[in-house]
Amino acid sequence: MFGYCVWYTIDRSHRLNVLIHRLALRFRTDFFPGHITLHSHMTKQNASHHYALQCKITKPWFHSHGSTYQTKTTSSTKEVFYAIQQNYLMYNEPRLGTYHVSLAYRVNVPFTEEDILYAASLIPVDNIWAEDMYLSLNDCGTILPKHWIQLKRNI
Repeated sequence: MFGYCVWYTIDRSHRLNVLIHRLALRFRTDFFPGHITLHSHMTKQNASHHYALQCKITKPWFHSHGSTYQTKTTSSTKEVFYAIQQNYLMYNEPRLGTYHVSLAYRVNVPFTEEDILYAASLIPVDNIWAEDMYLSLNDCGTILPKHWIQLKRNI
């Protein structure tokens, strides 16, 4: 679905991952590790190259920005992938681009406005600090997050 991806994966014990797990139980959806996507939809070779370059860069920190929202992505097989997301700014600096953390994923069934507001009301932190995450290379080739595979990890 998303090819090979390079992420800042959020530590399992972080409060955002606790929220993601709680939302997966509430919405009866797959649990997945919280992450900030740096690169996606890449070949394995390109993703490996970007991962290696990113390993040489000091990990940043991120600050939440804006309202929680839903996205919709249609796969090549016409399945629809919905996500509830919260945007983050690297170093709280808009000129560095906008990143996001996905809070919940669902296939073929959109989230309601109530679902989105519920998730937004529970976001536990404004900042994700460098020590709260690690760099990872991931195979996200399937539509179901439970089948995504972490290939490499750099603390």
